[in-house]
Amino acid sequence: MGQKPNVLTPEASPLDRFGYTVRDLRERCGLSLRALAEATFCSYSKLWKWENAKRAPKYRSEVEQLDRVLNAQGLLIELWERIGADDSPRGHVSRADAFSVGEMG
Repeated sequence: MGQKPNVLTPEASPLDRFGYTVRDLRERCGLSLRALAEATFCSYSKLWKWENAKRAPKYRSEVEQLDRVLNAQGLLIELWERIGADDSPRGHVSRADAFSVGEMG
């Protein structure tokens, strides 16, 4: 059996919201983390870090592929943009002040 997933509080940060949403969508699709890794051509360890809010995706193309596979209709891209992952180190939220959890719907 795999590792027990971290309990995430989606309201804690944009990174936590992203991880929580990825896990929720994956589970709703009935996919294991390994199956998602295979479908997205991402490594298991990378996806695990994203789901557990240990690290944000670095590249938009990875998030777009994940969004497609999980039928998220752009939600994951929007959440990723809120993290500021494109220009910030390991989960540091550079644009946190621009968004509040209440706006995330």
